[in-house]
Formats: sequence, structure tokens, C-alpha cells
Amino acid sequence: YCYSVITIPEVSAVISIAALGTAVFGIFERGNAAKRTERIRLTAIVEKLATLRRELVDLASGGVTFGDRIEVLSAALEVSAQQAFSLMQAHELAITSAECREVAVALEQAGYIENAETAWNVAQESARAEGTIQDLHASRGCAYFLYRCQREAEARSLLEDALTRYPNDSDRDRLEHIQSLSHQLIWEIETQGSSSQYAIGLGNRINALIDNCSTPRARIIAAKYAVQISDQRNSNDQASVSTVPASVDASLSDSPSSSDS
Repeated sequence: YCYSVITIPEVSAVISIAALGTAVFGIFERGNAAKRTERIRLTAIVEKLATLRRELVDLASGGVTFGDRIEVLSAALEVSAQQAFSLMQAHELAITSAECREVAVALEQAGYIENAETAWNVAQESARAEGTIQDLHASRGCAYFLYRCQREAEARSLLEDALTRYPNDSDRDRLEHIQSLSHQLIWEIETQGSSSQYAIGLGNRINALIDNCSTPRARIIAAKYAVQISDQRNSNDQASVSTVPASVDASLSDSPSSSDS
């Protein structure tokens, strides 16, 4: 029989290697734990941002646009938006496009325009891996942001590319196209006027999409949505409604009010 004798130095070496492996594992695990903690923190901040924005919208809807409460909520929104953006930059966190959109809107509302654009870019990158509808929502959100920044040409190009990528095979798809184009129509009217050729072209595209809907219910919902959006943002400019062809109004007058329920 042959016997191998393990010497004390060999035992020490094995123990040292095991200790080193444990230490390395601990370092990585602490890093992962820190990321998980920061991810939970980011989720909580985004939820807070959504709550704060909803409160501000509710107050504005009730006619309250200034005062101590508005200042307190706005300050909380600004701080939370900065915290969320810092976490996004400092850590490689897996963040959804919906969360990015919320942070981007809050940053813009707080006056951090460059940071808001960065957040919109991250939202678009994340959305491409999430699905077609998320891709469209992120792209059109960024396009509306560009409209607010008076960068109309970039906004048009971005939204056109997004709509080109989005399918147009079902009524659900067409309603998404109509929703996007209706909001774009509002921005075009507000920036270029209701008589601009581009705005008129958008109105014609909306009408064509409504005609291509395969069910009467979808056409009624689409027509109502298009007209209501125009009325909502252009109540002092009756010419805005004329950019949506008259056949839309005719389809509304012939349909029962309960058809969109």
C-alpha cells in the first residue's frame, strides 16, 4: 500500500485558498446585495414621483396652481427626481421603460431638461427589449418632450420612425396609431397653427385610420378620441377641429353615446 502524507504547509495552502474564495464570494455578494437595495429604493422613489405628480394634477384640475401646498409638492418632486436620476447613473440597475418615463417627466417638470432627455433616451433603449407597445410609448413620450422643447423636426422624425416600427394589423394597433397621431396633431396645432400643411396631413391620416378600422365600435371610439383630444387642448381655437375631416363628426352624430363603453 502507498500512503500519501499531507504536510502542514499543504493544509495551510488549502485553508488559505478556501478563505480567499469565501472572501471573494462575500465581496460579490455584498455588491449584489447593494444593487438589490438600491433597486428597491429606486422603485419606491418612482412610486413616490407618480403619487406627487398625480396630486399636482388633481390640484391643477381643481384650479389650484400656486400656494404653499403646490410649493411643497413641487419641492418634493424635484428632490425625488434628482434622487432617482442619481441612482440611475451611479448603479447599473435594471430599470423598466415605464419607470424611466416617470423619472423623465418629473425631471422636466422640475426644470432639469438635459437630465430629462437622458432619461428619455434610457427609456427608449429599455423599451426596445420590452415589446412593440412599450417601444411606441417611450418613443412618442420622447417626441412630445421634444415638441415642448421646440424641437419640432426631431419630434416628427422620432414619432414617424416609431409608428413605422409599430404594427398596423388590427383595430388595437390602429387605435394606438390614432392616439399617437392625435396627440401629435395637438402639438402641431399649438406650435405651427391649425392651417399648417403638416397638421392638415395628420388630420387626414387619422381619418384614414378610422376608415380602416374593421369594426364600427373601433371607428366610433377612434373618432370620439380624436375629436375629444382636439377639443380638450384647443377649446379656444375652433379651427383645430376642422383639421379632423368632417366625416369624423358625422360618424359621431350617428352613433349612440354608450357605444364606447
